[in-house]
Formats: sequence, structure tokens, C-alpha cells
Amino acid sequence: MGKSLEDLTPEQIQKTFSVNTLAHFWTVKAALPSMKRASEALLVTVSSVMGMTSSAGLTDYCASKAAVNAFHEALRLELWRDNVKSIRTLLVCPAAVDTGMFAGVLSADDWALRFSRLCIPMLSESEVAATIYCSMRRGDELLVSCFSGWRGVALSWAPLLSRALPVPLYDIVVRLGGGLNGMDTFVGKHSSKSEQEKVKAN
Repeated sequence: MGKSLEDLTPEQIQKTFSVNTLAHFWTVKAALPSMKRASEALLVTVSSVMGMTSSAGLTDYCASKAAVNAFHEALRLELWRDNVKSIRTLLVCPAAVDTGMFAGVLSADDWALRFSRLCIPMLSESEVAATIYCSMRRGDELLVSCFSGWRGVALSWAPLLSRALPVPLYDIVVRLGGGLNGMDTFVGKHSSKSEQEKVKAN
């Protein structure tokens, strides 16, 4: 993650898919029989908004999250086909969460990135958890962005509607969202504290 496709090693690509995608297969495959026997169950798949749109420097990450979205959709249709009415499903696609994993992103002094930082700040873990809980209680089937207020309304629809745009217009939206150069200043969760502070200072 944070590298161009040519710079990624096969091991790094495999690790991204093992953690982000295959883990869903093994976990759900193990739990599904007992969930079917329960009188009521809820299957929550936590993916990412980056599975609905993409960013330069995130080929492995975006592809792995898009695969999770497809996994969830196919599984939901299987449950419908098999008339399994006791299991509800919820697909969660949050925006960037402030866990340190995306440390340094959107930090360059670029007008598009400044716009992106203003409109799409990092979410806290507690915000995401609370939003998911409320969505579960409401019986939602899809939760996009995990923001509240006007951001929650706008950013829930933006990834879906942007896909209907012609490619040149879509690319403008992606740049405004930081998808072109947002990863240029990426340092990541395992960088030193001094590196992260240096990026913040810039």
C-alpha cells in the first residue's frame, strides 16, 4: 500500500489481499452454518469507500476492497436465492479512519488536496463504531462514508453518482477528492513518530 504497481512486490500484494479480502471468506465460511441455524443474525462486512472509487498509489488496497464489496454482494444474493430470511446483511464502506494506517495522506500543499482535507477529514474510530451501530439498529443494508451531518448525506451518494459521469468528469471529481496525488506524502502507520510529525508540519 502506498506504492505504485511496479514497486509492489508479489508478497506485498498477497498480504494485502490475505488481510483485506480472503479473511472475509474464511471468517464467514466458518460462521455461516451456525448463523443459518440462529433465529436471527446480522452479517456486517466492513470494507472501504476505496472499494467504490480508487486512488493512485493504492492499486492493491483499492482492488482488495472492491473484491470485498463483490464478495458481500454475491453472498447477499446467495442468501436470497436460498431463501435464508434470518440473516440480514450490512455492507460498510467508511472513508479514511484515523488509525495511523493512512498517516501522511493528503498532506501536500496542493489546492485540490487542501479542498479534500476541508471536505473529507479523517474519521475517528469512535465515530465509525457509533455510525455502524446506529446503522445496524436501523436495519440498513449499505452504509457509505460513516460521516454524520451534511458530509454523511453528500459523501454517501458521491461514490455512487460519480460512476455515472463520463471519465473526464469523473477524473476531476477524483482529483478533488485527493485520488490523484493524495498518497504522494504517505508515510504509513509503521513510520517513525518524527516522520509523521514532519508531514504534519508541512
